[in-house]
Amino acid sequence: MFQWDRPCETVYDLAFLEGALRAAWALDSEHEISSSLPSESFGHGWYYWFLWFTAHAHLLLPDDHPLKERFYRIDGTPYDQLIPAADDDEGWQVFRDTVADLALVRFVDWFPLLAEHPIALELADSLGIRRWLELAREDKGLPKYSSFVRYDPYGSNWSRRCLPEYVYPVPLDITVDECRATFVWVLRMERHITCAIEEIEAIRDAVENAVTELDLDLTELAGSSERLPYIQSEWLAASEPEARQAILKDWLSRAARAREKLRDADPNQPTEPIEDIVTAFELFWLRWLSWYPWYVARQPDIGEESATSALASFPPAPDDYHAWELLGKVLGELPLARFCFWFAEVAATPWARQTAADLGIAQRLEHARLNPARPISESDAVPPLLSPRWEWIPSTLPAPTPAEARALWQWLEMARERMRAILAYSVD
Repeated sequence: MFQWDRPCETVYDLAFLEGALRAAWALDSEHEISSSLPSESFGHGWYYWFLWFTAHAHLLLPDDHPLKERFYRIDGTPYDQLIPAADDDEGWQVFRDTVADLALVRFVDWFPLLAEHPIALELADSLGIRRWLELAREDKGLPKYSSFVRYDPYGSNWSRRCLPEYVYPVPLDITVDECRATFVWVLRMERHITCAIEEIEAIRDAVENAVTELDLDLTELAGSSERLPYIQSEWLAASEPEARQAILKDWLSRAARAREKLRDADPNQPTEPIEDIVTAFELFWLRWLSWYPWYVARQPDIGEESATSALASFPPAPDDYHAWELLGKVLGELPLARFCFWFAEVAATPWARQTAADLGIAQRLEHARLNPARPISESDAVPPLLSPRWEWIPSTLPAPTPAEARALWQWLEMARERMRAILAYSVD
């Protein structure tokens, strides 16, 4: 039962990722932890959150209980060692008589989004404690004591409809094994939360590194997201990289002028930088995507009529067999390999690999992930986004069929949508 296995291969949906991030923020706020990394905030906050249980056990045990002082633990012991060992039946009897089901109650109170997620429910079913999780969700109550400093001080008793106060021994029919299972559930949920936060951080870090190639002052993008559909249509209508660069510069200058005008009209308008990472990512993707029709149109062995047909819209319409056939022959796995140049960490996530498997391109993604493309540039001043030539190692698989070529671009679009969604609520 006490295998704190790290669920690295779990595919998290957006709801779980958002819940994990909000869990980190909640502990960060409560414990006044200042860190730019949610995983670091969560790690520190989780230790103090977990310390609560031994403090509560110490508080409820009678003064003459032989194990009372054992549960007075504030010495920096790792949080998963604050609870009794798996075979420590005497220690678990103490937890059953003091903590009982409070591990679930406190988790529901702090992390309600996660407590309702299918991962949490299925895990409770597998451990035989669904009954207690449902009770905690229906009747979580409140800590009996809080202050302006702390919402949930260490060791505070709890008040619920089913139990106005926890007394020793707790008058609930929860067994020692069920109490033990609630902590298995909590620790496995912690592993899930940590993995989910690490995925969010990987995406955020990769995008922040990638958009530096745009050489933008992100403060100029403040309030500009409403203009993005217009810049998208103008951008895609221009065929030459130079024309697109001019459009981008004009749009940014207009955004900067609008920002200055607003500030001049209201001297109290805050002037601190506003990072619009979502808009920056979409601008990056526009430029990233525009490379492909430019590259395809310049292949010497493609007739003008075929190129015009294939590039009338990009990516092509789902039912345009001939366009997908052309892209499969010309591009092969290059789009995946080029994606992995910037976003290899994203391509390595369980979601990315499972989605590729569902679309039938798992082997192609794995090869691209292990062999990312590299830009061929004659000047260090030319960023990879503007590099006209790339080198990569094609896999030994046949060229993608039209269906595979379409699936490959479908995967890229799904990855873009997921990354954008995660960025949007990571700056909420």
